[in-house]
Amino acid sequence: MNTPPFEFRRKALVVGGKPRLTLSGEVQYFRTDRKIWGKVIKRLKEAHCDTLSTYIPWSWHEIGDGEFDFTGRTHPCRDLAGFLDMAASAGFRLVLKPGPYVFAELKNGGIPAWLIEKHPEAIALGPDGKTRAQLLKFPFMSYLHPAYMSHGKRWLDEVYQVLEPYSNRTILWQVDNEINYGHSFFWYGPYSLDYNPFLVKRGIYQAWLHREYGTIGKLNSRYRTRWRTFDNAVPPVKYSPAPGDVCRSMDWVGFKEWIAVENVRQFCDYLHGLGVAGPFCVNAPFTAWPTAWANTKRWMKNQDYEVVIAHVDYPGMINDSNIGETLGLIHYARGCDNAIETNLETQACTVSKIWGKHGASYDLTHKSLVGAGMNVVNYYWFNDGINFEGSGHYQVSHEYNCPLDVRGNPKPHYFGIKHVNSFLKAHPEIASTTPRAEVEVANTHEWGRGFFSTARWDGSLDNKANAVLNLLGGCGVTFDTLDLRDWDTAKRKPRTLFVQPPRFMPRYAMEKLVKYARSGGHLIISNYLPLEDENLRPCRKLAAALGASSTGVIPAKSGGLEPNKIQVVGKEIFVLDRLQWFKRPAGSKVFATCEGKTVGFRRRLGRGRVSVLGFKLEFLFTELHRAVLGALLGRKLSSGPLVLTRSGEGTVLKTVLNVHDEPDDAMVDGKRIHLPGKTAAFVLKKKGRRTIFI
Repeated sequence: MNTPPFEFRRKALVVGGKPRLTLSGEVQYFRTDRKIWGKVIKRLKEAHCDTLSTYIPWSWHEIGDGEFDFTGRTHPCRDLAGFLDMAASAGFRLVLKPGPYVFAELKNGGIPAWLIEKHPEAIALGPDGKTRAQLLKFPFMSYLHPAYMSHGKRWLDEVYQVLEPYSNRTILWQVDNEINYGHSFFWYGPYSLDYNPFLVKRGIYQAWLHREYGTIGKLNSRYRTRWRTFDNAVPPVKYSPAPGDVCRSMDWVGFKEWIAVENVRQFCDYLHGLGVAGPFCVNAPFTAWPTAWANTKRWMKNQDYEVVIAHVDYPGMINDSNIGETLGLIHYARGCDNAIETNLETQACTVSKIWGKHGASYDLTHKSLVGAGMNVVNYYWFNDGINFEGSGHYQVSHEYNCPLDVRGNPKPHYFGIKHVNSFLKAHPEIASTTPRAEVEVANTHEWGRGFFSTARWDGSLDNKANAVLNLLGGCGVTFDTLDLRDWDTAKRKPRTLFVQPPRFMPRYAMEKLVKYARSGGHLIISNYLPLEDENLRPCRKLAAALGASSTGVIPAKSGGLEPNKIQVVGKEIFVLDRLQWFKRPAGSKVFATCEGKTVGFRRRLGRGRVSVLGFKLEFLFTELHRAVLGALLGRKLSSGPLVLTRSGEGTVLKTVLNVHDEPDDAMVDGKRIHLPGKTAAFVLKKKGRRTIFI
């Protein structure tokens, strides 16, 4: 096994024998005038960054089949070695991202146009045998096709010869970028891509099913089919509400997840064979449901190198209705068992030309990342640029209000980054601390597949988990996240566990939740008490354990915006969705009612307790739902600033977030802190000394 040039401890980079935060900036040399490379690198250094990150686009350097330029022979901005020499001379560590697929708002996602033209057989196809290019106007590659993989490995051969001299200062190698993001085969729903014959008619899909289920009988039982062998299996091509067809669709999504992970694995293996020690980084490989990120680790666990799952964060203007989702993404990434906690795209620009986000809460974004546990922050992008020679996808200009303009001159938020970094650099002990949370939110990967199989992904966390995350964040309740698949109930025992499932739940998850509550935990189930298992077959195992022998549904009102009204904790709250009612279990206390029916109850279970709500906890009607959440937790919740805590080795960092437009005060350790609107404060306490930084 190759030895990485850096040590990682406590999910942070070790420098001088101790964990340290990594402060990085994304400088895309291929969009930056060669004449100002030095100026931009100097500005990055002056902002107290210690690491430089960059994509290395395949299409930029292999200008023709087998024709490479890494020296600037055909364009000065192709002088990759010259750029890396400048970064090394300035003392920067590196994050290198050679792909092959980098997207990076480049035409064809960084895949050379000549490759697409020469190998149309390697293009991903829809069920009708046609390409899909509605969104970004370029066809996507079939990720495992031999033509694509062989050319991709040849590219890695060539680029590694240039990168190898800088290996000793490279902390992460990224071999993909958002390969399952919106511009790939997950944007248009589960039936858009990839039906390339190489995958579905050459036995690869069928072999995957065989590995998953072992026997055709087990598969037929799940799908309600009568196939004689796995060779008879064909993927679904359109939505059907029949339970067996929904199961087929969920597995079809699972197969596509495997395609992407296998693509990453093969390229990581190849680079490792060339001499790259790692760690390798995968950036937001699945964004329809964050639990899928863990599958990269799950399916690559036997490799001889470390795989780091990174995430991206573009919250735009943070407020109390989206801060929970922002924190949820951080916690999902933290739950991936990484050697180093990494955010490779920390919003440092406005990107209004793409998403229409004309504002950004930079101070809140950057401080909340560190406060919630990230130890690598990569400001993205750090400088505006120009897409040379028609290489960009959106437009010639690549100006998204970055901290530095196209001439390398600073904008106001450059000084904000410099200000925050000055504190983080002065207090390296922060990297030795870990986050603390009041409650945990559980999820299971099958739910993500289920939601995606029945509805088009809207670009956010699924609408069930998202609701409770935003409510917790908006109400100032700090939380962590938990993947039920990997949860060891004997080792991890949260005081309070929220679960917001759909109508089905895997049997293993039901068993774990009951065991957790019986052993002394507080289990809170909202939205729906599942009555079906992972095969969408009737299963009242969880309901029976909780005493809910009889259930029913109160439908949503037909008026669209006319809500169902619930009486709970002495208040009337409103829910626009349907409700689930229960026959009151023996020994329980009614928590909520609607139309005279019980829609929420509480009861003891073993040494613990459960709270079951037949309605979704959400951020809508916040003040009313705040009262419900407070009653569940047994304390009054404040609408004031949210406080995140990291602690360890005698150091405590509290990050206080004021997500409102108006100024507000926060009491931290008995001291009042005044915060302007949309700002955050670090409160660092070490050896009795307190430092407040705003």
